[in-house]
Amino acid sequence: MLRTFSAVAASLALVAGCQSTPKDDNAMVIEIGEDGQMRVVSAGDSPEDAALAQMLQLALNGELDLGEEPAPLTEAEIWHEDESGNLTHIQSGAQCPLKWGDFVRERTGIYATDGTNVGCNYNSPDGRIQTFYVYQTDVSLADDLAEAFEAMKTRQPVSEEVTFGGGMPYAGYVARALAYKTADGTGMRTSVLLADSGGWRLKMRLTCQAKDVSRAEVGAGVALKGQSDRLALPRQPLTASPAPV
Repeated sequence: MLRTFSAVAASLALVAGCQSTPKDDNAMVIEIGEDGQMRVVSAGDSPEDAALAQMLQLALNGELDLGEEPAPLTEAEIWHEDESGNLTHIQSGAQCPLKWGDFVRERTGIYATDGTNVGCNYNSPDGRIQTFYVYQTDVSLADDLAEAFEAMKTRQPVSEEVTFGGGMPYAGYVARALAYKTADGTGMRTSVLLADSGGWRLKMRLTCQAKDVSRAEVGAGVALKGQSDRLALPRQPLTASPAPV
């Protein structure tokens, strides 16, 4: 024997997670067989009604494949390491070399398990700190810069904005900088640089003593421009790193 229920399509559409429904007067009938399986019959005769009825039937019987979240990528599927210890971000092609000028890579970070947000931190012998990020975002370049600058200002509330000294004609990036002093009176500069290239957002964060600002900010600008140029060019696809990072 069949047990029969009637329900409006709008209510059933919520169960199936559908975005559209037939007209309210096109009721659907759910028939439950002795085996517990449900059959959905639409009172409407349009292709949309039939498709919705089929989707609801699959959903009610637990047969609707809603898809699964992809498995997180491994570190080796995000960073490709060469024999010299240099890292290349597989998804974008950006590089985090072991040594970058007189900077030495300290660590790397993976901030999205699908490889769309990564970074690498560098230190120099004279205390300069430089961090390079590669990520994807829908936030505009201007808004992203403003947000990063506000974060810098929050960390160093007793500071003043100064002109970034690393700009050059056609640099292709935007930048802002702050000047402040440490507790012992040492003059410091911290800055952020942003650029878009190849569908990716590139960010460079730099902190240095005021006495080193000229070469430090110029160097950060050149480094970011180099990465931006790299991502703008066609590239050979990379595979997972043969060895753990």
